[in-house]
Amino acid sequence: MPAQQPLADQLASHDTVVVLGAPIFLYYAYVPGNPIQPGTKLFQITNSPLDASAALAGTSIVGNLASAMKYIRSRAAARKRNSISPQPPPLEPKPEYPITPGFLFSVLNRVMPRDAVVCEECPSSKGDLDRYLRLDQPGSFYSVRTGILGFALPAAVGLQLANPERRVVCPIGDGSIQYSIQTLWSAVQYNAEVIFVVLRNADYSALKGFCDFTNVGRNVPGMDLPGINMVKLAEGYGMAAKEVERPEDLEPALKQAFASRGPRLICVNVAKGGQTCMGMDQSANPPNYG
Repeated sequence: MPAQQPLADQLASHDTVVVLGAPIFLYYAYVPGNPIQPGTKLFQITNSPLDASAALAGTSIVGNLASAMKYIRSRAAARKRNSISPQPPPLEPKPEYPITPGFLFSVLNRVMPRDAVVCEECPSSKGDLDRYLRLDQPGSFYSVRTGILGFALPAAVGLQLANPERRVVCPIGDGSIQYSIQTLWSAVQYNAEVIFVVLRNADYSALKGFCDFTNVGRNVPGMDLPGINMVKLAEGYGMAAKEVERPEDLEPALKQAFASRGPRLICVNVAKGGQTCMGMDQSANPPNYG
């Protein structure tokens, strides 16, 4: 697709998005409306002709990625960013029964080390996680914005092995953990001292949210997950584990986990709900999330 003006001029524009090395697939699920701001120029620079031909939007350029990066950095204009005023801390959630995700994350934020690394995969509770976990250290937060499931457990183990001086915490849903649960065995074998915090609400809340969002209805099999004993699953892989049912037991369980050596799993039975997630409801994931 020929450019109408020199490429450097286009790349220097403030309404340009450049993707290096991967096909341009914009969304995990169809969302009505414009995926990017109208008028934005979209470029993909890749060393793969196959990836270039598979791009669904924008202009694909086949070339050397290292040279392209140097070229862009030397010519692209810096974006002017508005200063963001610090947000006031949210109101402390009440210790309700069943435990709410908000209460869980507020307690976790209070007891975990300030240099902890969080690698999360709890999409239906993402709004509460963003609201209550306050992380200000470099390299302290790992997540994904595309709705992919199954990444957090192996990523958390890798992060722990790469950062042995810091404690990695992996908040994850009882649905999400099923995608790569065998990673618990790897954590034990490598003695990766991750603390896995499973939010157990006994259903695929995020997928139920997608059912509502896409108007396919709730008559879809496999959305409920009753009867899964996360403690026994973890113990079967050789990991110490504990279940938390009452809000007054949550803080002692987390403190004990952080004071212990080796990987640990804490299964927290949480209230159902939270089925507006992953960008489907801006009250759950506000526009300034990034």
